[in-house]
Amino acid sequence: MLMPPLVYFAAGLSAQSVTVAGDFRQLPPIVASDDPLAEEWLKCDIFEKAGIPERLARRQPAPHLVSLRTQYRMCEPICGIVNELFYRDHPLRSDPSVNSNVSKFPLSATPLLYVDTSPFHPWTAYRTGTYSRYNMLHALLIRNIILHLAETGFLPGAGEPNDAAGVVAPYTAQAFLIQALLDEKLGRRATGVAATVHRFQGNEKHAIVLDLTDSYGVPLGRFLRATNIVEDGARLLNVAASRARQHMIVLGNFEYLRAKAPRDSFVRKLVYHFENHGEALDLDALLPLAERDWIDALHHVLPTNFVLPEGATGAFTEGTFYPAFLNDLARARESIVILSPYATQRGTARWVDSLRAALARGVVVRILTRPASEFGGAPADEVAELVQELRQIGITVDLRARMHEKIAIIDGRVLWHGSLNILSHHDTHESMLRLDSPAACEQLGRFLSTPARIDDDVPTNSLAGSMNPPCPKCGGATVWNQGRFGIWFECEIPDCGGRVSTRRNQRSGGHRSVGGRPRRSNCQSSRRQNRPTPAAGLRRCPSRNCGGWLIERTGRFGPFLGCSNYPKCRYTENHN
Repeated sequence: MLMPPLVYFAAGLSAQSVTVAGDFRQLPPIVASDDPLAEEWLKCDIFEKAGIPERLARRQPAPHLVSLRTQYRMCEPICGIVNELFYRDHPLRSDPSVNSNVSKFPLSATPLLYVDTSPFHPWTAYRTGTYSRYNMLHALLIRNIILHLAETGFLPGAGEPNDAAGVVAPYTAQAFLIQALLDEKLGRRATGVAATVHRFQGNEKHAIVLDLTDSYGVPLGRFLRATNIVEDGARLLNVAASRARQHMIVLGNFEYLRAKAPRDSFVRKLVYHFENHGEALDLDALLPLAERDWIDALHHVLPTNFVLPEGATGAFTEGTFYPAFLNDLARARESIVILSPYATQRGTARWVDSLRAALARGVVVRILTRPASEFGGAPADEVAELVQELRQIGITVDLRARMHEKIAIIDGRVLWHGSLNILSHHDTHESMLRLDSPAACEQLGRFLSTPARIDDDVPTNSLAGSMNPPCPKCGGATVWNQGRFGIWFECEIPDCGGRVSTRRNQRSGGHRSVGGRPRRSNCQSSRRQNRPTPAAGLRRCPSRNCGGWLIERTGRFGPFLGCSNYPKCRYTENHN
């Protein structure tokens, strides 16, 4: 992983000779820049500069290369994977010592294990503002596996060195999510169990779980599309597969990977090898593992008088989801956040009474959905009318362009996550996962919130309060957008042109309000005469559980500051 300039500097200290040791089929230097000079001098390694990989690809001798053939880490079946996929031209020999260890792995004595999550159609989503992905079903399964290893004594105690088990994920978001779920249950005992492939370079464990995170909801990532041995994806997969000493568990949606990955990709070869030479772990046995109450509502119909246990975890179909979710809405005491890319009058009507009752109890209700222009078949005016009706009854509705997450978070501890559009579902086969976990809710709050905070007093994982700032020109609601230059908000009224950028103003540290194109007269007529005017340095409304903004208004006694959530919130203060 050493950059060539560092090697050159070290070589300059020598008087006679220089020896460089490394594996050019594992991770190269980590460089974020795509600048041509960075590609040429920083992103490559010294073996590439010496032309060694190119010579081997052409089957030409490399006179200055000495190939070390004996490995002392992996048992023979795991070494066989690495040889077949990455070292066919220079296969590794296993020292006899690697096969002499007696395994006490609780799940199986078989070195190669796999979990195919295809039957549950897991959903993968992006962390907001990035291309990093997370998969909640995979994270839950891995959490259960590690908890079982802890309960059986395979995982060391808190404070003891952990060389027993590790979890490798291709994406930072997934590694963070898995680690958060483990920390919640195991505390210090889980320290450092889950990490990305880059962080596992140079590390090894008795047992490794490799999470192939990609599934429905996102296109296949570059990590799993690699077909050439020199690609970063192939080198990352090589590192991940060679961290285990005695046991390796591959977890992935094999159906999705076979459909999306190139035919000659390394990930398809990996899946094929495990299916033919490994042992399948029972998905239905892993899901309830370490769970006090596991509800299998995918294969069983719930009775009409079903009462959902508060601490339950489970998987639900579109039919069993409704009575279970109604249970959670009725129990909500602090907040309800629903992310549904689409909302229809019929789909939303089934929840309105429960949401009204929650509002009457003082519960903050927030809905995130797409703008009316992105609804496809539904008439835009009908969708816009639904949004206004929800706002009139006291629900905060924020619009997010091109969102696709289907999520609900109740009281910051109950998480619903899956493929079902809660506010528009109709006659399609979908599934939802329920998890009672404050840690999972907090981590997803971080994934779904705008990376750059709109106000320093609002934490980045706060989803219950309104996240969309008001339009700086007309004071109306705004739409969340994301592009190559980051995240910004633009006025819901197309002719207004008001914008708020999340990029910090270098001088003031605040967020910039961007005027946009000139406002037309029909925008002026769409607001009351005393509409709020732009205010410099917008502040949050101090009213409890409001989430609005203090905007300059004009009344019969002159200018004052009022809440942007008026008439829901009537907080005012004098304008200084």
